[in-house]
Amino acid sequence: GALNELALSFFRGNGSCSNSSMAPEQWIQLHRQVAQLSDTSAELAVELVLFQQGLSPNDERLNALMEEVDSALTRVMFGSFDPPVPAPPDQIDFNELLLYMEPSVKELKRLSIANAYQGNLRAALAAEDQLMEHTLVLQEHFMKEALAMDPTWPGERVDLALRQITRARQVLNEALLYTLGLTDSQERLQAVTEAFQAGHVHLRDGGDRVPKILLPERQDILDQWLRVDSAWIEFQQQKQDMTADSVTKVEASLGRLVLSLKALVSVLAVPDVEDEDGFPWAV
Repeated sequence: GALNELALSFFRGNGSCSNSSMAPEQWIQLHRQVAQLSDTSAELAVELVLFQQGLSPNDERLNALMEEVDSALTRVMFGSFDPPVPAPPDQIDFNELLLYMEPSVKELKRLSIANAYQGNLRAALAAEDQLMEHTLVLQEHFMKEALAMDPTWPGERVDLALRQITRARQVLNEALLYTLGLTDSQERLQAVTEAFQAGHVHLRDGGDRVPKILLPERQDILDQWLRVDSAWIEFQQQKQDMTADSVTKVEASLGRLVLSLKALVSVLAVPDVEDEDGFPWAV
């Protein structure tokens, strides 16, 4: 709606105001925390489908994820000592979180609780989509703030890899909806699968401010990218053959892909240093 467009316009238009009251590392911590909120929101959507369809043994996991979404928002809004997350230094940022993010989280929790037992997933998943839209825009906002303070931080590729984690969960969610007969269209499944594949290649080959893997200096990145590649291929094969009886196996495959992506985020966060003497990159 109009308010949602206003929020997106705000964050896109204020992506780099270089607020000097925070160190670059603090902006990076905020960026990571918003990415965690996005990831948990996507994981909640998967668990909601599984629980509502009787494929999750109880509601413990569902409740834990709802609480984690709430906690992640609280950390973004007010900061946290453990994990270390600063509060946004700008009152405008805080107001936007209060106006858009907090209502989205509350609506997602309310609809998740109601629809888990009533059997209507559409409204809850739409609420998750809206929250995801907010978090991804805010994630970009904090990334730009960090880059404005420290241009040497490889923020674009870190941000892309973090978004890949969320996309992987979205692929499973859309595959579940189709496999379980909750949608008769594969359009969204195909779109998010293509988005993941495009992002995967983008991380290797670079482009649009994301550098290609620097070789031979960053063999560590290429090695981990290849592990992600193998996990992605395995996950796609498992997903393609998925039935209601094999969901647990597909979930496990996704788990391996997510772990590989998180390891990739860690090596991508280390800035490249081109070795003029041609010696190998020292890890």
